[in-house]
Amino acid sequence: MGSFDFSADELIEIAYNLELMHLSMGWNLVSLPVVPDDPSVENIFPEPTNVWAYSAARRRYYNPTVIEPGHAYFVLSIIDTSYSVPGAPVDTYNRRLSQGWNLIGSVYNFAGVPLESADVYPTGSIMGPIAYSYNTATGAYDATSNIVAGLGYWVLVTLPFGHSYCDFSLDAGLARSVPRFSIEPERKAELMITDGNREVTLTVGEDNSATSQFDFEYDELLPPSVVDATFDAYLGSEPVRLSRSVRNDGVWTINVDSKAPVTLSVITSDLELLIDGELLDGSVTLNSGTHTLKLAGGKRGLPSTYALYQNLPNPFNAATAIKFDLPEDTRATLSIYDMLGRKIRMLVSSELSAGTHTVIWDGCDNAGNVLPTGVYFYRLTAGDFSAVKKLTLMK
Repeated sequence: MGSFDFSADELIEIAYNLELMHLSMGWNLVSLPVVPDDPSVENIFPEPTNVWAYSAARRRYYNPTVIEPGHAYFVLSIIDTSYSVPGAPVDTYNRRLSQGWNLIGSVYNFAGVPLESADVYPTGSIMGPIAYSYNTATGAYDATSNIVAGLGYWVLVTLPFGHSYCDFSLDAGLARSVPRFSIEPERKAELMITDGNREVTLTVGEDNSATSQFDFEYDELLPPSVVDATFDAYLGSEPVRLSRSVRNDGVWTINVDSKAPVTLSVITSDLELLIDGELLDGSVTLNSGTHTLKLAGGKRGLPSTYALYQNLPNPFNAATAIKFDLPEDTRATLSIYDMLGRKIRMLVSSELSAGTHTVIWDGCDNAGNVLPTGVYFYRLTAGDFSAVKKLTLMK
């Protein structure tokens, strides 16, 4: 360790090179949170690598010649390595994103920036909003709402009618992040599709509170496969590819894109399923194409009685789910009360169809104010039925 002498009025400059780039052996999804002095691929990735970008407009991978801030790249590395990249930190960037799946980069914030803090126009064009990073160790995607410096992410853009792109701006400043709240379906089946080299796990679920469309609380998006994937498989249809699909009608679509037949196997299941009209018992061989998965015997019956269930989780912090059963079409109200009996939030006040319903409460009152820690009550009224249960909010 060296020592240095300097006077009290002397200006001292300290240069510190942070290891911005971390690559593991195998495929990595990365981005550059600095504006590099030399943006060439050879400079950013000096070790032998295979670098790919993705064109949302053309829906295909390509080899870039330069590495741009705000973009993300799949990098195939032959070694584990970490190193610094000289350049000015990226405090903010602006992108125009196309319809469908897009790869986005990070800003210079290693604690992470909430995706909800991004400026997006048209508003709501980023589905979720949720992003997906790539886990090199597992070879699978991880859902997140936090954009961390150095990593790359998939996002799904769904544009309203009349728009051909969305403007996306991400800033390194922090904002309040609302965690994603995921609900487990009443019944589900975990399936595995493999060609002997690669495995894809898909989950189908049945719940009367779900719909036949994308449900943020139930469903999981699945970004496009990595560059050298031997086959592709997903639930739903492009661009809304799903790894988990929970529906209320008991019908799912499995898409397979493979040059050779693949094997579909049941890992665990609470459901009796038919695949292309045949009972799915153990394993079955699938060819490339679209396959229909159904509940054997059709959709499950409706509830026979009214019921109000305990909220989950309880106690809760950011959000909690309240589930209730309606045996018939009726008008229902679901409200939150404080300890003094004052109604502070109306969650439901409408005509509802028969079935099981789930409502999310975010811990706010009718004005959108975050409520303090305490004990609250929720009350369901439907027809001649009325029930009250207690919950605890922890901040």
